[in-house]
Amino acid sequence: MTKIAPKAPCPCGSGKKYKTCCGARVDNLVDLEAKRWQVLAAELQRRLIEYAEAPAWEADRQRAMVDFFDDEDPEIDDYLWDSFIDWFLFDYRPLGKYDQSLISSYLAENRGTLDPRVVSLLEGWAEAIISLYEVVDIDAGRGLTVKDLLRGGKYEVSEPGILSRAEKKSLLVTRLLPAGNYYRFFMGATILPPFFKNPLLQMVRSDYHEFLDLLEPGAPGGYNRYLREWGFELEAMVDFLAEQLSEAAKGEEAISTFNLQDAPQIPELQSFVNEMLANEAHRQWIDQPLADLGGLSPREALRSSEGSQRVEKILRRMAIHGTGKEAETKYDVKRLKKMLGMTRPEGLPSLDQFPWLQPSHRRVAELLDAEMAKHRFTPEQIYSGLHMWYDFTQQENPRINKPGVWAASIIYAMAKLELFDHQLTQQYLAEYFQVSAGSVSHNYSRICAALELKPFDGRYSSLEIPVDGMKDLLSLLLQAKSPH
Repeated sequence: MTKIAPKAPCPCGSGKKYKTCCGARVDNLVDLEAKRWQVLAAELQRRLIEYAEAPAWEADRQRAMVDFFDDEDPEIDDYLWDSFIDWFLFDYRPLGKYDQSLISSYLAENRGTLDPRVVSLLEGWAEAIISLYEVVDIDAGRGLTVKDLLRGGKYEVSEPGILSRAEKKSLLVTRLLPAGNYYRFFMGATILPPFFKNPLLQMVRSDYHEFLDLLEPGAPGGYNRYLREWGFELEAMVDFLAEQLSEAAKGEEAISTFNLQDAPQIPELQSFVNEMLANEAHRQWIDQPLADLGGLSPREALRSSEGSQRVEKILRRMAIHGTGKEAETKYDVKRLKKMLGMTRPEGLPSLDQFPWLQPSHRRVAELLDAEMAKHRFTPEQIYSGLHMWYDFTQQENPRINKPGVWAASIIYAMAKLELFDHQLTQQYLAEYFQVSAGSVSHNYSRICAALELKPFDGRYSSLEIPVDGMKDLLSLLLQAKSPH
């Protein structure tokens, strides 16, 4: 078949360029087919996570956690849980399963009832191995081209949600899964800046030679076997290098224990830390009972017209007279008004002002409205969370089985955007809403990809991008992993 240049006249005789005529139709067909595979893959991923978290595997999970964490009672956050589930599904071999992975067990148990395309996905996924990749190209419309630094080969990855967080020469620690003509992540990817490449490769190669030394004489080696059996160590190597980087940068705490109140000796970061601390002080004022409001907090008082007038009067007085010389915190009245949603002439939209596509979407919004307030999000942040949920439903029109899963996912997304309350992990929110942590992770990934969320996203975040030169550092300190 002759390849037609995009700017050549279309052979159909229309007089248009090929790329805007028949070529556009070909591209649309390709995109539609890719979308179908991605939808199938996303649904299969959800089912596999539920399968791995099912009670039937409880005993195996407990044994696997000891192997994975080297601890009988590990402290597990959402990132560690995602990494564990990924490894448990693909690389762990349960007792009595004849060296068969969980994903292979799922295929064996369900092959007769599965769509042939799903069977082909599972057969390809069962061979997938975690590895170290480098971004070699970025397509703004689709995703990334990456190369495997350990085993060779290039792969087209359809993950639009990662485009705002990766750049050429960025490194990815991930497991690529085939889905049609493209690849996708399973539990997200750890994204690293380019300067990690040489030291990380040195550590991997050293670890690989140690692995070879432990094999029986004459046993086959190779990176495929190494990554299948020891690949989970890649994350530990990344953590180690991150600690070294942190110690070199500030001579103190490792990144894994970074705390906003620990005043590191970097002027730009110190400025940002001060801003975050001021933000938290203002957020506390919003929920502080005030005598002038009859013991109500400003947030509570705003629910009535009389209370709103009293809050407005207090803020006017603060703007004129300040907060007093004896006050420990000097409040910015404009900031308080914005947090309370008082800077909008029309006020903050209510639930009823969003034209929800489905009653189930509104039920999720009701949960968000109530639970975000309980978890001390400001009225402005609650509106942003509702706005995010509305935008997502308009784009994806998701089917809702458990409203709590989606509420937890949006709350987690807002907490990440606002650098808000490190206790709001996927694991905590899953337990709070009595849902699966894996489902929260999966839905969060869908939200990030559909809305192409990025750090300090101006559509939903109340925070400003920090001063020049801070974006990369903050991404490393506070968001070392992609949304997953």
